Amino acid sequence: TDDDGMDWDGAEQQVLTTKKEYDCVICSQTSPSTDDKPMGLAVLVQATSVLGHKRRSAEPAVLPTSDEERQGFHRFLSLASDFDRKIEELDREFNKLSWLVSVNLGWEGGVHVQTCGHHLHLDCLKSYLRSLRNQQRLSSERGEYSCPLCRRLANSVLPLPPQLGECAAVVRSRSVGLNATINELVKFLKENPPIKPVVSNLMDAMGKSMEDMTNSTYLKFKQKSGTRLPQTLFLFVSSIARTNLEVELVQREGSLCTPQSTECIPKRSCIMPLLHVLAVHARLLAHWPTWETFQLLAGQPECAPATPALVIPGNQVPLLLCDPCALLTQLILLLPLHLDQTYFVCVVKLLYNLLYLQVTVQLSCLMSEGERQKWRTLSPPSSVPGPAHCPTTLEEAMALTIHSLDHTQLYLG
Repeated sequence: TDDDGMDWDGAEQQVLTTKKEYDCVICSQTSPSTDDKPMGLAVLVQATSVLGHKRRSAEPAVLPTSDEERQGFHRFLSLASDFDRKIEELDREFNKLSWLVSVNLGWEGGVHVQTCGHHLHLDCLKSYLRSLRNQQRLSSERGEYSCPLCRRLANSVLPLPPQLGECAAVVRSRSVGLNATINELVKFLKENPPIKPVVSNLMDAMGKSMEDMTNSTYLKFKQKSGTRLPQTLFLFVSSIARTNLEVELVQREGSLCTPQSTECIPKRSCIMPLLHVLAVHARLLAHWPTWETFQLLAGQPECAPATPALVIPGNQVPLLLCDPCALLTQLILLLPLHLDQTYFVCVVKLLYNLLYLQVTVQLSCLMSEGERQKWRTLSPPSSVPGPAHCPTTLEEAMALTIHSLDHTQLYLG
């Protein structure tokens, strides 16, 4: 055992402390959240399309107030319109069940969840909602209520699992290398879905919370999700997580690394309890071998073809066309939420490599043949890194990309 309390001889080490307790704003009692008597976080669930208005131009769009300005306001340049075109192309070229798990929706009609930060017993909330039925300004039949403490509007509740927060179990890493870490992550992914879902009041509450999020979105979002196949429902669940992460990024002025003004940043975040609710449903829906995509991403030889990014059987979406952020969101939901940082860093590195190569492919396609030839001469085929030596510079990565795509038809146009 080392200084961090990790037992390297056993299986994954889990560090447990006392259960976290919450103050119910209705009955004023302090208690932990349990499977039989769960606590919840008061939240307001709303549909949002604000992310779909994003544009490539760095200059902010001006709201048109005249016919001349309206003619110059091109809606097709928005992120939502660009995504619609991308979905049409993916649906035309690839298997639908494949592209459904390669992207995220939510740019139009996505689901945003915000909270005032106050907790309550779910049993207390039921009694509280019954007492509000005579108040005409609230629709208690649809779950609307004012927080008993701060009076902010809410229309749902996020159940709090017992393992939430700082007191949660942390799955420690005991691997000493990248390949060992990847193998452990594959093992975690193979544990989905659970053989027998637990039946409890907490699980019932999580189902009700997911139902509230489903009912809050626009018709267009539901139409894009399509039929009620596991992949379409999984797309909906993972897209909720992506939407809330993207909205928080917008509120932080586009950066999570540098300190920004805190005027627009919510004082209380509900991202962790939201991820717990979404993760429970995502794992129940993942009935296809999700670990195979991760193995392809890691380039494991036992499952990967000679050129995994280019040769994909069964009309599947190749990795080079997958959204790396969508894959990251899916892995966050499918893996244990309380993972050692070693696992998370491994996932981020693999996805960063994918994004880096996607950028080099796009840049190479925008080059003229003469420009591509210059990159070829910088790193001739004999010096292009092979499986035993990965590219470490932009020159090596660009040369490897161009040499790998020379035998395809991407450069013919």
